[in-house]
Amino acid sequence: MPRGYPDYFGQSIFPKYGKTRLKTQDDDTVTNNATETVLTITGKGRIFGGWIKCLVETASNNFWVKLYIDDNIISSDQPALHRFRGIIPGVNAVVVITEYNSVSGIYTFTIGNELTFESSFRIDIYNLTGDNIYIDSDIYYTLVE
Repeated sequence: MPRGYPDYFGQSIFPKYGKTRLKTQDDDTVTNNATETVLTITGKGRIFGGWIKCLVETASNNFWVKLYIDDNIISSDQPALHRFRGIIPGVNAVVVITEYNSVSGIYTFTIGNELTFESSFRIDIYNLTGDNIYIDSDIYYTLVE
């Protein structure tokens, strides 16, 4: 009988992920003083990355992007706070802001990779701008088969 480490790769202790999928949300609108769920993924899986682009009619940056894993908030981000704290690409953070244009009201957030979830992943937008926010997003993910 062989000795040494057990053959973990021949057993089913590691989750088997399926193919990479793309979840796209185009032209979603979040009205003033409202919280809207703009994207939901259900099942057990992993996020490879993605982005959320917000276009605000008045160029206001008074809104929040909230990420939930398994109904627990993991990130609550506002464009002004990102700019103030200097959270830019290259920083190991769950969410970084990659476009901050206060003149035209375009704010783009990038979501980090290797986020795992057991039952759900959700993105909410909380709007306090006084106007509508138009949302586009792409999320790359995979689910356990």
